[in-house]
Amino acid sequence: MFCKKCGADNPESAVTCYACGEPLASIEQPRQPMEPKPDNYLVWSILATLFCCLIPGIVAIVYAAQVDTKWMMGDYAGA
Repeated sequence: MFCKKCGADNPESAVTCYACGEPLASIEQPRQPMEPKPDNYLVWSILATLFCCLIPGIVAIVYAAQVDTKWMMGDYAGA
């Protein structure tokens, strides 16, 4: 790496010029643009699970709760 002030050749790992003491600016590599993080749809997955399974689950609980009542009333076919 060459010093921009005095032109002295310095090792690549040098932070300052050994001849004049000038700080050596390292040449930064151009950064690759980062790809955006993909959506994981976690919230949508949770909502879909709740709404798709919750409604049939509630219906099943309601009908299951009616079994004992119908059985005691003699509605064996409805139970």
